[in-house]
Amino acid sequence: MLLGLYFYSSGFKNAGIKRKVFLFLSSALCLAISNFYHPSAAIIICAITAHALLFTLHKAVKSPQKFFCFIKSEIKNGRDMLLPAFAVILVYAVIFNISIFLMTESGYYTGTIRLPNIYKIVVGFNFDTKGGWNAEDYTYMMQPSSEEATAKGLKRIQERLSEHSRTEILELMIEKTDNVWFKTDNYFGFHIDGKQQRINNTDSSAVPSVHMFYKEKWEQYQSLMNEICTVDNLFVYGMWMLALAGLFYVLFTAVSSILNLLIYIPLGWMLFIMISEAQSRYRYPAMSIIILLAGCGLYVIQSSWMPYIRKSLRHILFTRKK
Repeated sequence: MLLGLYFYSSGFKNAGIKRKVFLFLSSALCLAISNFYHPSAAIIICAITAHALLFTLHKAVKSPQKFFCFIKSEIKNGRDMLLPAFAVILVYAVIFNISIFLMTESGYYTGTIRLPNIYKIVVGFNFDTKGGWNAEDYTYMMQPSSEEATAKGLKRIQERLSEHSRTEILELMIEKTDNVWFKTDNYFGFHIDGKQQRINNTDSSAVPSVHMFYKEKWEQYQSLMNEICTVDNLFVYGMWMLALAGLFYVLFTAVSSILNLLIYIPLGWMLFIMISEAQSRYRYPAMSIIILLAGCGLYVIQSSWMPYIRKSLRHILFTRKK
């Protein structure tokens, strides 16, 4: 995913047409490959589209009389954003769909379990599980045809939204955002539960030494997991604090830069999680973008704030010496 974004951004920095074409094609290929690893390329595609459209719209609002001349000049000079974005999306779709077709025809991919795309949204508005996975919803959406499953999914979403007020729906979205982006990964809880189950299933009379080993090490193990959770929380909060500074830097300093694309991706990811299934592990692909924004934030601190901090420290130290 990151390699695809790198190729995409590099395409706007190169003047040669052949080089641009190669970079944009490489970007589409990388996004298609990354989608097999984690189906999040759709969010990247939406971010690329929104970035190109809003950039073009900004120019149209700024100079409506010269807008078409500007577009013509941008295309001629190879600086247009709409055309490359459309090309990358088209090539990505072609590569991905042809790959799926070839894998299906070869028998490598059977696709025995097929759920409609709306399934994630059905789960996302499950107020009982706070947008988490639900076995009942999974069974409910397993229908013979995708059309029937989609119709039933839309019906269930409508029922759940009608049963709750707008305030409750907003609270659910905020809680899901907090759980996914700022809380400890729930994998730690599942892991500890699994270890506890293993201890409970150990027959103390049959294998007393193994049972005692687990019992003696259990408190130490729980303490270690709690420390890992604490480090994980510190890392997440630290990255977000730096990313916030980076976000403002990109937003107000690099208005016309391709760096603006870094803002659209996490924001789009958040909006998607608000209406879909919420699992803390879903943040991992997007955290790479957050870390890039955190790098921008660290640059802001180093270049803008550190001189003032050093000056203040020198003043304090100098005053104390006097």
